[in-house]
Amino acid sequence: MNGRNSNSLASSSFRKHVEKDREKMPRLAIVEPVVCAGGVERFVHGMLQGAVEEGLLEQWQIVMIRNRYNTAGIHVPLPERLRVPGITVEYIEKKGAVARTLERLCGFRRMLGLGIMLRNIAQRIRSTGPLWWRAYSGEDRGIVENYLRSHRFDLVYYPYPDFIRPPKIGLAIVATLHDLTFKNVPSSNAKHQRDFDSRIREWLKVCTVVPVPSQFVADDLKKFYPSDGEKGRVIRHGIPSAGRMPTVEEVEEVRVRKSLPDRFVLIAGWLMEHKNHHVVFEAIGKLRQRGVHMPLVCVGPDSERLKRDGAPTRGATYLAKIRSVCKAAGLQCDIDYIPLGYVSDLEMACLFRSATMLVVPSITEAFSLPASEAMSASCPVIFSRVPPFEEFMRLVENNAWTFPVSDSHALADVIAQVVGEPEEARRRAQEAMRIAPQVFSWRRSAREHFDIFGKVAGLNGVR
Repeated sequence: MNGRNSNSLASSSFRKHVEKDREKMPRLAIVEPVVCAGGVERFVHGMLQGAVEEGLLEQWQIVMIRNRYNTAGIHVPLPERLRVPGITVEYIEKKGAVARTLERLCGFRRMLGLGIMLRNIAQRIRSTGPLWWRAYSGEDRGIVENYLRSHRFDLVYYPYPDFIRPPKIGLAIVATLHDLTFKNVPSSNAKHQRDFDSRIREWLKVCTVVPVPSQFVADDLKKFYPSDGEKGRVIRHGIPSAGRMPTVEEVEEVRVRKSLPDRFVLIAGWLMEHKNHHVVFEAIGKLRQRGVHMPLVCVGPDSERLKRDGAPTRGATYLAKIRSVCKAAGLQCDIDYIPLGYVSDLEMACLFRSATMLVVPSITEAFSLPASEAMSASCPVIFSRVPPFEEFMRLVENNAWTFPVSDSHALADVIAQVVGEPEEARRRAQEAMRIAPQVFSWRRSAREHFDIFGKVAGLNGVR
């Protein structure tokens, strides 16, 4: 009994000693007020996984400040593999009747004139006034700033700052600019363009270093913002992972449960103009005219909207364009195209192992996490022929396929080629599977990010 008590006391004393040491460590806040369903979630989780594997949490204490729900309205908790000492999560909570009421008003989308007016009033109420009021009324930026000022941090990192403005906190800040899509894809909404441009300039002003995922984005930064362009640092992403490889049985279970055919083309991501998904639907229609039935499986938070007509929401115009393509080509939902909506990381890994190929048809993009994950699963990848994907192709030694970005006839030909030459498709996919992990590494990404964090925060000897 005495021995057990002695061990317990020693263990308690050791824990207190470790906790005291952790309190002295540099503290990093990772702020995600906009948790984007898909790419950014997977980027942050992958980079943190790399940090765990590299032992960087022996030198840093990390607090993640994020919204509880992502942009698809789904709560995605921190993966089990990241629930380790050194990483904690604080959720941005809308507490109190005032904050909850204003949040509901700010969420109005479908009441057209009245809804838009109420939403604008609520947003103005929340964003006007001193910090204490903005935090009390539930404004994300106010809540975050209030938290950052109330706790000790050596550095604040924003992995996705596109829709927010920098905090006024007097701390070192690093932010990742994933792309400058709004500069490369003209929009009819001039105010939208100006707002994005204004926010990017503010972030460039407060950051001494700006990580970007590709040389294409680094070059864009120099082209569009020459006075701050040199702040860009290329840090390539790793390959997204569900934490483990799915079993053969799990792959088959997902295929059966989702009612998927034996062979299909896969696309992934939000249905947005710059992602150019309609060209894939057009290609599927052209193959159908040739007598080739190659169903299209659509994965993405809003792809389920293809199953139904609804009130106007974000992306409704582009959704209507896709529906128009399907109608003109005689494509039937759940037969010629199968919308799956949002899927889990493990389901995504299963889909890459079932798909005949992945098509990434974007007009512009910074990088493609789905492409790297598909390659790691030996799934053939077809890219649109645009500069960021030409960069990607060089990195994987051309072990993928390309098509002219707006040419659905050419895409139909490439899809038919991949199907018609299975040995060549398998050879190139296996080569891509061999090369991709050498090029895209979360461990290397984490090392390079934390090197920047240490330097920006002025911490000698700390990555």
